[in-house]
Amino acid sequence: MTALLILGAGGQARVLAETAVAQGGFSHIAFLDDHAAQETDQPSVLGWPVLGPLKRFIEPQILQSFNAALVGIGDAKTRLVWLEQLDRVGYECPCLIHPTAWVSPSASLGSGSVVFSQAVVQAQASIGSGVILNT
Repeated sequence: MTALLILGAGGQARVLAETAVAQGGFSHIAFLDDHAAQETDQPSVLGWPVLGPLKRFIEPQILQSFNAALVGIGDAKTRLVWLEQLDRVGYECPCLIHPTAWVSPSASLGSGSVVFSQAVVQAQASIGSGVILNT
């Protein structure tokens, strides 16, 4: 099973985590977030730990513990910058597809893209990296 690291711990990151659980295949989930890490001594989001600020993504201990990572930050430009950094240091950036979504077999999804609950991706659609598709 894959350990999933999510950058960010706000609303977007929370929906990513729940979608990852619904999809299955992840042994555990944790977050990195600059703000949540400052709020409490042992922060957590939806019961999963916040391991500290975003800059920790490159630390050897984090790299060894998580083989996959996604960006749970709503701003598209920021999300793409972080996806590039994650890819550069060797994280897998999987696509997440909620089990209630439908993705055509002829469609293609770029790395780090997410198809949320009830969304539909039609025939031969080509979705880029880091795209978030919602209903």
